Amino acid sequence: MTDDELVARALEVLQRRVNATPAPSVTVAQLFERYQAARQHTKGWRVTSCNLRAVCSVTYMDGVPPLGQRDAMSLRVLDWTDYRAFRLSEEWAVGRKRTEWSVDQHLHSLKAMLNWAVDEGRIPHNPLERARARSHSRREIAPDESAIELQLGEADVGMRYVVLASADAGMRRNEIRLCRHDWVDVRGKRIHLAAEACKGGKARSVPATKRLLDAISAVPRHVRCPWVLVNPETEQPYSGNSFSRWFRQLATDAGMPHVHLHDNRHGAATNAVARGAKLTAVQKMLGHANLITTFTYVNAREDDLDAVLGAIESGIKNDRR
Repeated sequence: MTDDELVARALEVLQRRVNATPAPSVTVAQLFERYQAARQHTKGWRVTSCNLRAVCSVTYMDGVPPLGQRDAMSLRVLDWTDYRAFRLSEEWAVGRKRTEWSVDQHLHSLKAMLNWAVDEGRIPHNPLERARARSHSRREIAPDESAIELQLGEADVGMRYVVLASADAGMRRNEIRLCRHDWVDVRGKRIHLAAEACKGGKARSVPATKRLLDAISAVPRHVRCPWVLVNPETEQPYSGNSFSRWFRQLATDAGMPHVHLHDNRHGAATNAVARGAKLTAVQKMLGHANLITTFTYVNAREDDLDAVLGAIESGIKNDRR
């Protein structure tokens, strides 16, 4: 093929592209509606939906144009940067602001939606592919025994059970609120969590310390309901938000305002390993499918360095013999 023929072919291709009918535009809010229709019955949709509703809003925010009204393909990384800065600066409650990690979850959900739209053929490519989250999800807070004692000092009968279930048995919030008396094996020192309460939908057993069993027995038992903690007005378990709110107040009263209920679960893992438990056993206690996830729950402390130093010194003496 001659040079003239190559030029002619290239001009022909360019002309076809110019004359081609552009793809119909779709707004971010419209994509969200279609994404919701396709994904609303999938696992984890409730959290994803909360993240996307914030990003895909059509309500104007001061200083930030509403992303919901934007053509999806007109989005730029700068749009995400402006949105992120606005969300980090606003107060969602008196004196409380969002963390970088929670805002970056909005980006992860938005990018997932845009990738879905690409797979569906609704948009040609993900315009936010190069946008990056700046934070990581790991928290470095793992309350030790002294911190647990401070929490227990501020706890009433019900919250004593909540603190110890999270700190001694590593139970999640939903597992704590749905725990039933018939799941508690006093003789075997176990709590047999049913699949309906566990995050992964897989039943498991967790160890129950004597003080945890004592805390459960100290909670007044409802005559008609099987749960350890029961809302007397509805005769149903309390909501998860109630547990978080109660613990937040308890932690503040104990002088630990930045400690979350889930941090006690990190503490359970860290304390168990420090006391000699195998990491695989801790994985089973926490109900993690992946050992790497369990590893992220175990935080190093200054005392651990002293233990390492002791092991090194002992090894040096033994090697010289």
